[in-house]
Amino acid sequence: MTQQEIQNYWQYCLSIERNLAKTTDFVEVCEANKDTYSFEYAKIIMLACSEVETLCKLLCNEIQPDCGFTDSARKDLDMRNYASVIFPEYPSLINFEVWHKKMHCAIVPFAKCKDKGPPTWWESYQKVKHCRHAEYHLSTQATAFEALAALIALNIYLYRRVVGEYPVNNMSLFYSKYFIVPAVYKMDDEISEFAVTS
Repeated sequence: MTQQEIQNYWQYCLSIERNLAKTTDFVEVCEANKDTYSFEYAKIIMLACSEVETLCKLLCNEIQPDCGFTDSARKDLDMRNYASVIFPEYPSLINFEVWHKKMHCAIVPFAKCKDKGPPTWWESYQKVKHCRHAEYHLSTQATAFEALAALIALNIYLYRRVVGEYPVNNMSLFYSKYFIVPAVYKMDDEISEFAVTS
């Protein structure tokens, strides 16, 4: 993969994060609302988790090019397959923290993988995807944040592996100590040149 190609995946992640940020205008992000569910959260969960699967395949292919996980004809893949390639190479991903700016806490999206089980957000995604009429209530605010945190973590690992550096932080809801802080253009020194005087 090239830097331009990996940037495409990062921009898509940022787009999903902007969609989640819009929901905070209508539903306050707090402990009392973590189980609030909606179609907007369902869409964000679907987008984020579908992209998680894509990034898992890409990361596996970068780690082990002959793994065959990027073969679009394969239907037998699940989180255990991806974990069997990713976690031996990157055991730190299990404890990787993405900071939740609104709740002032860390999300550790792959923590449950320590016990060889799929993450709760992933199980919720699978249930909502395959049985939305009965499992719609799992499309919660908390699941949306956790799914997006997982996507951010995978983007960071893949970006670092392909590009050799970390992505620039343009997010309003999340933070990682591995983000590159964007340079801020200081205009103070320039303003006097263009100031209109009366």
